[in-house]
Amino acid sequence: MKKMKVCIVAVLALCLVASFAYAQERGTKAEAKALLQKAVALIKAEGPDKAYPQLQDPKGKFVVKDLYVYVATLDQALVKVHPFMPAMIGKSWLSLKDADGKEFVKELIEGGKNKGNGIVDYKWTNPTTKKVDNKSAFYERVGDSVAVCGFYK
Repeated sequence: MKKMKVCIVAVLALCLVASFAYAQERGTKAEAKALLQKAVALIKAEGPDKAYPQLQDPKGKFVVKDLYVYVATLDQALVKVHPFMPAMIGKSWLSLKDADGKEFVKELIEGGKNKGNGIVDYKWTNPTTKKVDNKSAFYERVGDSVAVCGFYK
């Protein structure tokens, strides 16, 4: 019985350390911007047909810490790439709103069309803490789409 208690305590301690380490693996603003630039360069160099499968890989080089890149079309915000939500590919996010009702995807799309690149602030549920956090997303137009990489503040 004593061995069982020691094992349970050890497993719980490891889980606590692992969750703390995971929580510390938050990507920075600079890392998000660099990852987006790397993804945009890949799309421009290889074209969407070759680049998108690389961006779509949840274990690939375009997923760093809690950062990843997704891509949507400029006309209807149809998701073209999302490494953690493949079921969303082909669906429109144009009416998606943040926790405060802000149409941040519409802002990303309009920014891509009109400015080419920039940053949008919004509030989103953090999958680690399960709480609504401030988040920002860098975006850049690539052809008829916009590539996006967000980070929690």
